[in-house]
Amino acid sequence: MEAFVRYVVGEMSTIAHAPVAFVAATLIAGVLIWWMLDWRYSGIIANKDAELSLARNERDGYKNRINETQPKGELAGNPIEFATEKDSHVIPLGPNKFSVMFSKPMRATPTIRIIEPAVPPASVKFEYWSPLGFTIEFPAGTLVHQLRFTADAHAPHS
Repeated sequence: MEAFVRYVVGEMSTIAHAPVAFVAATLIAGVLIWWMLDWRYSGIIANKDAELSLARNERDGYKNRINETQPKGELAGNPIEFATEKDSHVIPLGPNKFSVMFSKPMRATPTIRIIEPAVPPASVKFEYWSPLGFTIEFPAGTLVHQLRFTADAHAPHS
């Protein structure tokens, strides 16, 4: 430790004889370090900004799709009670998985009856199910050429 202190004290006399050169070298080193850090992190910040912009655009797109399915004007108080694949938006998510958005929201969470493909009801997996639509997954190996269903939101009769 003493050797280090002697070395620093010895260098102080060198700096005292050339203060302008020392200040200029320190400023140049500081500016170079600043430039390198700015270059490095501006790319990271730009990438994060792009990710946020993409997420905002996706969020706005989903909001628009949901708003399109909401009834407007005089239909707002009259949600639908029955739907089929013909008046819904069927979106394939994979070979055996579909997402369905009803063209208008239903009065209540509907009872779904799958017509095609013909599979046992217990083997079908519903991941999402609401008055706006549902997401359904069929067992692996099920050949799904066409999804046909009925959705009924009538109150059950007692």
